[in-house]
Amino acid sequence: MPPASLRRGALALAVLAVLACTTTTASAQDDVRPHSLEPGSWALGFRIGPDFQLSSLEGTLITIKKHTSAAGAWRAGVSFDMRDEGAEVVYEDPPFARQEVERFDGGIRLVLSRLQYAGVARDVNFYWALGPDVAWRNSRFETRFESLAFPDSEFEHSSRSTVLRLHLGGEVGGEWFMTRSLSLHAGYSASGGYSRQTDSTSDGQDEETTTWSVGGEGAWLGLNVYL
Repeated sequence: MPPASLRRGALALAVLAVLACTTTTASAQDDVRPHSLEPGSWALGFRIGPDFQLSSLEGTLITIKKHTSAAGAWRAGVSFDMRDEGAEVVYEDPPFARQEVERFDGGIRLVLSRLQYAGVARDVNFYWALGPDVAWRNSRFETRFESLAFPDSEFEHSSRSTVLRLHLGGEVGGEWFMTRSLSLHAGYSASGGYSRQTDSTSDGQDEETTTWSVGGEGAWLGLNVYL
């Protein structure tokens, strides 16, 4: 069986291909001007990263972009994901117990970037982007353990974690116009800045940590639809 990362990549490409085919039916190639990089143009975008998960929407980013000039634009993006899982295990052999586990994990990310194209070509245009990248995530884990041999014996434990990230993000990428109003874009992103994580447990153990970090976030692939 192919590795999970390869399967996710294949699924991601399939999703983008369906979106591209659906939108292309409403678009036609313009021989006079083969792209929409012009002042005042708007574009809706969708992209997926290396951590893409279709079930929780993790690794996706929805964007809206407005061009202030042919080679410059502002872009805002939002990403959100949520996972809520639960399981129950019954031990019919010693220790003859029932265990219930619940897990919730969700977050939101907001990005604002200034894009600058390295010139306006006919089909493929390269650009760089820079701007604030803010993210917040909340996780909760609960477990209950009940003895079947001693019904009045029950143990519960829970933990919670919240993470706030304030980063400056940047990316380099390229955009290829398949039609005047439809383009594929790909690139590589990196960010650096401040993160604060707060952990707490039901038995009173609380901890807060702050970190400063810089690192790459990986390559991504996306689709733009110009309005």
